[in-house]
Amino acid sequence: MGINNQDFLSKMEGFAVQGIQGAANNHQKCVSKLRGDIRAIITQKMSTVTRESQAKMQWADYFRNVVNHYQVAIKGWPDRIPFTNLSSASNALPDLQFLFDSWKLGATKWEVLDNEELKQLHHECEEKIDSGEMVESCQIRSDKGKKQV
Repeated sequence: MGINNQDFLSKMEGFAVQGIQGAANNHQKCVSKLRGDIRAIITQKMSTVTRESQAKMQWADYFRNVVNHYQVAIKGWPDRIPFTNLSSASNALPDLQFLFDSWKLGATKWEVLDNEELKQLHHECEEKIDSGEMVESCQIRSDKGKKQV
């Protein structure tokens, strides 16, 4: 079924006590809290590695705004979880818990890149764009739709 026994029993107990609406709300609160915890640990560890307290993860333009700007990259991201904004990555508590634990234990981490590694990532990124596997996003101008004077 793709769910561990303890998680299944916990959900069934919640359903029995609170009904379907209560179980769904409780699950969503747990997912939201865990996503927030993952975002916090990603940000905290990024700030530590970059030595910049204002450093922020940017999922949409990760390569340009994170990898290029700070010369760091995430290593050890679990294969079973898509590398995308956590809001759209997964709703499964076991997956999110695995990702959180992976960050906490250091299996997933930020690594500083040397110039050669950065060049290699540039090359891989260009290949993905050329093959259509990745779409290059463009920055939208703040004056879009306004008449130029």
